[in-house]
Parts: sequence; C-alpha cells; structure tokens
Amino acid sequence: MAQYIHPQQQHRQLLVISGKFEDCVAMAKQRLKSLNYLWLSDTDLTEQVTLPMSKASMVLGQEYDVVVFDAFSSGQENTFNANAFGIVTGTIIGGGYLILLTPDLRSWADKSHFLQRFTRLLQQSSALFFDHKQPLPALTVPARKKVTTPLLFKDQQDAFVMMQSVISGHRRRPLVLTSDRGRGKSTLLGWFAAHLLEQGRTHIIVTAPSRKIAETVFQAAHQSLSQVGSEEKLAGLHFLSPDELNQQKPQADLILIDEAASIPLPLLERFIKQHSRLIFATTEHGYEGSGRGFALRFKKILDKCSPYWKSATLDTPCRWAKDDPLENFTFDALLLKTELADMSGVVVAKPTSYHVAIIKQDDLIADESLLRELFGLLLSAHYQTRPSDLVRLLDDKNYQIFVVRTAKKILATALVAIEGGFSKALADAIYNGKRRPQGHLIPQTLATHAGVKDAPCYLGERIIRIAVHPELQGQGIGSYLLRQIINTAQKNAKVDYIATSFGATPELVSFWHQAGLQTVQIGMKRDASSGTHSVVMLHPLNKKAELLYKRAQTNFAASLPLLLADPLRDLEAPLVAILFVKLFGKNDFALLELTDTENQALIGFYEQNRGYESSISAIYKLTLYRLSQGCYLSPEELQLLIAKVLQKKSWQQLVALTHATGRKQLISILRQTVKKLAYQY
Repeated sequence: MAQYIHPQQQHRQLLVISGKFEDCVAMAKQRLKSLNYLWLSDTDLTEQVTLPMSKASMVLGQEYDVVVFDAFSSGQENTFNANAFGIVTGTIIGGGYLILLTPDLRSWADKSHFLQRFTRLLQQSSALFFDHKQPLPALTVPARKKVTTPLLFKDQQDAFVMMQSVISGHRRRPLVLTSDRGRGKSTLLGWFAAHLLEQGRTHIIVTAPSRKIAETVFQAAHQSLSQVGSEEKLAGLHFLSPDELNQQKPQADLILIDEAASIPLPLLERFIKQHSRLIFATTEHGYEGSGRGFALRFKKILDKCSPYWKSATLDTPCRWAKDDPLENFTFDALLLKTELADMSGVVVAKPTSYHVAIIKQDDLIADESLLRELFGLLLSAHYQTRPSDLVRLLDDKNYQIFVVRTAKKILATALVAIEGGFSKALADAIYNGKRRPQGHLIPQTLATHAGVKDAPCYLGERIIRIAVHPELQGQGIGSYLLRQIINTAQKNAKVDYIATSFGATPELVSFWHQAGLQTVQIGMKRDASSGTHSVVMLHPLNKKAELLYKRAQTNFAASLPLLLADPLRDLEAPLVAILFVKLFGKNDFALLELTDTENQALIGFYEQNRGYESSISAIYKLTLYRLSQGCYLSPEELQLLIAKVLQKKSWQQLVALTHATGRKQLISILRQTVKKLAYQY
C-alpha cells in the first residue's frame, strides 16, 4: 500500500554512474546496505539478487528507497528497455534514488537515436553524475511516517464526494477517476470501499487486469477498517477478474474498476450496460502510454451508454513531492505526457491539396517539437502506445514515416515497415516453425497460419499504424494518405504487396476495404489489450503477388465458415458480415448453388413450417452466398442468422443472446430472415 507522507517530503533524485560495467556495479553495491532496494538487470551478478527487465511489471504497486537500473543490459542490439524504465521509476518513494548504470555517456549516445536524445536530456536534467574519478557518496533516505488519516488533499476530498454520489445518486452515472502514477487513486478506492462497508454495504466488487494490481485497493480497505475494529467487514469486498465479472454478471452495491485502460474496451462497454453503479480508475500518463488513446475511445463509449457520466482528477502526488525531477525526466524522456497539437489555426481543405512527405528519423532527433507532435498524434490514435514504440520510431531501420502536413502542422501520419524478402531456405524454416525472425509479422503469419509456404519470400510493406488528428477525422485525409502510400509502393518494382494487421472492428475493416485491401487471415484469440481479434489485410501490387493473395484468400474462404463454429463462435455478427464481403470469387459460387431438393427445402422452411434441422443445408448455402454478396437485414436478424447458422449456437444460448421469449419466437424470426435472403437470392 502507498506510504502516505506529508507533502513537504523530499524530491527523488536521479544518479548516473558511468564507465566500465564492473566499476559501476561495485560502486552501486557499496551504497545499498540497509536500504530497501530493487536491482534491475539482465546480467547475472555474483552475490547480487537481480530482477530481469522482462519481469519489471511484477513490481507494480511495490515501493523502494532505491532502484538500480542496469542500462548495460537493458536491451539487445544497443536498444534501451524503455518499458522497464518507465515501470520502475514509479516504484521509488519520496526522498529515494534511481541509480542508472551506463557505459561512457559519449560512446553510449552514439549507439542509437533514442540514446542520443536520452543522454542529451540526462545532461540537461538535475541528475548527478559519477564515475571512477567521482565516486558515489553515501545514500540517506528520510524517515517515513505513515499517515493513516485519509483525504489529505483537496483533490482527494473532491473525488471522494463524487464517489459518494455514484452510490447514493441517480443510477447509471459512472465516475471516471484519472491521475498520473503516485497520486493514490487505488488507495482512494480502498478507502471508499471501507467507508461503504462500515456503513453497512455488503457486496462491493473490485476488478482489475490482475489480482496483484488490485492489491493496493484491498490493503487500503483493510487498514481503514482495522483502525475502527471492523476487519471482519472486509469480507464484503470481493475480487473478480474482468472475464469473471463479464460471465457471472453478479449483483453488487458497487463495481470498482482499477487500471481500466488495461482492460479491453468491449469489456468496459459491457460493464457499463450490465451494472448501474461503477467507478473507473485509470492512469493518465502511465508507463504504458495508453492514457490519451484510451481516454478518447472510452469517452465515446460513455457518451453513448451513460451520457451523464462524471470525471474527477487527482493531481497532487502522494508518494513524492510536487514537481518531482525524476517524474519530470521520465515524462520527457519517454514522451509520456505529450499532447495533441492545437489545430485551431488549420484551414480544412480537400485532402488532395495537402502535402504528403516522408520524415526521416534524423529529422526527428534534430527537431524535438516535430518528434513531440508526431508522437502525440500516435498516442491519441492507438489504444496502447508504450515507451518501446518511441524507441522503434527513432531507431527501427525498416520504418518509413509518412505524414500529411501543412506548412506548420502534421494532420495525419502512417508508419510503414519493410518485411519479408527472405530466401527459400529461411521461408521453409519459418513455415516449419523452426525460425521466427524478429518483426516481419505479415510474412510469418501468412506462412504459419494462412498456409502459404513461400510467403516470406515476397517483399511487402506493412502499414503498422495510421493516425489522423481527431479534430480532422472523417474528411478523407486518412484514405488520401493510404492512396499515396500505395502509389509510392507501386513505383518501387521490388515491393510485391501492401498489408496491414490490426484489431478488427466493422468500421476499421470497412475503412481498409475502401482502400483496396482484403482480409486473408484472422486471429483465433482476442487480443488482451484491445479485446478484438486481429486480422491481416493485403493488397497485391504485381501479378506475382496476386497469386500470393489468391492462395491466402482461398484458404481463408475455405476455413472461415468452419472457424465460426468453433474458435470464432463469439465473433460479433457485424464483423462476420463484413469479413464475408467479396470472400467468394465467381468460381466458388457453383459450390453454393442450391439443388432442386434444397430449393424445395428452403421454401418449405419459410413458407410451410418445415423444420430448421431438415432444411439446414439449403439455409447454410444461402447464408454464405448472400453474406458474400451483401445482404439487407436488420441488426437483430443478422445476429440471429450468423449465431445460429454459422456459429451453431444452441436455441438456449440464442434466447440469452437475443432476449427472445423462447425457441418458438426465434424460429419465427429466422423464417422471416431466410425468406428475405431467398428473395434477394
């Protein structure tokens, strides 16, 4: 639980020890005795307990006097583990230290653009520097007096009042509590839960991406109840994982959702619809960098589902003092707090009047304002943008950075990566699962999942991200940028195709369809962050690539109807309908032609009360054909048709899904739906 200390506590200090690895390690070791510290390193050290960089997220919610960050081993190929750095800086409490172990700064800065910028910001910061000539002095930390009285700050008090209105005011008016790290939002949730339990509430549910992340909530509630001798009331506070909460749909006095930005948006939307009293808490500028993109998307959901929702913000740090130099450096170095550019002076024009340019990574490192504007736009457009994305933006040699810009502003951007072009031997190894080159998502997906063995031999360009400024969306700028990227690729005789992969929604798949890309693969599991299935979409640029596309698309068309009855049984009906558009070619329609017997069975089903099971072959063929050609059904009819005919859900499951009165009503609706399709046939 957070150690709440008087706000006049000391700032945290960044200490940099540079030189030879052995010397830096020895110097740091000498100053850690009797201190509560964490040593983060990917190098095994004799007589020194270390935590690997990849496990940095395990210390979320922990607190240390000192963290030692071994930048010698923080990444492969001269990269820097920016994600781990962002995580551990938030675990250091006021008056504590971050000790950064680095090679000689001048040589270190030459290894990458990111490190060049990082070391420049280090030297401009209040960090203290040490080496073999200037050894690290003894470290002291202030005495920590735990404050047990809650609501020390006005923003906490204001938020507490708004939380009370959620439980006692009108239903379906959720509260969204946001803050940067170290502001005590999770502890505030625990205090409020204890307050309700003490008042007689008996069923409060906490959900979070993991039980460990929610531990601070439970610790704060336990401490608060212990002070008044009511520990037994903690039994009224329960944890459910997001999936359990979605499946069980329990009755509760209140649902507390901690770190909401790390829970898929579709799940959050279901919670809003299923429960009437909710409080969401999330980090605004956290190490995962998801705050801005999440906030924009979540706001749209709240406006649609609960238009009277409220928001509260915690600004005052609890773990350290205001204007903390380590926090300020982390925000700057990882661009966690970069905001969108102001577009108030931009005159909207036809997309074709704007200039499309390619920005080089050298331009970004030379122009800090350009880098911030570009990264701010990427932050706003993607659900989760991590510090490691900044590293790749500056240093990945396969990246091309396209922008649509006016004289002074970036209106849209797209990141494009070169992939594939491997030898046949390597392609075979990839297909057989023996090799997995870093990156190269599309070639590997087509080989291992779509069954196209030689796909890695083709050279492609993958559009990794595309972002249009929120104030300028819906005006054709993104589509114009895509056309220019495709045109540029077509001029390069070596490039075989343009492709992309993303978390599929009906709107996004339609957008890429309009740009000329078609779906050739879908992931079997939902992404943990977005809650969506990823798709691969592709547009061939030459005749050779048309053969690649045809093979992948044929395999997809053959497998999709079967997959819908098994791993994709819960895929949303609007998305299924869009995936089927243009799925079957002219040569495939012969397979879907109805025999005379099937025609009679179809008519018997919708006109003469013939049973569904005895007409299933005709209904199945008709459904595949009409979905591929586009059909005109209401959302309710489309959902029932896909859920029953393609996803093979039981009548009982369909009653729960559609809220119909029973099987009889479902069959009646299905007869009407099939009749519509037959007349469109």
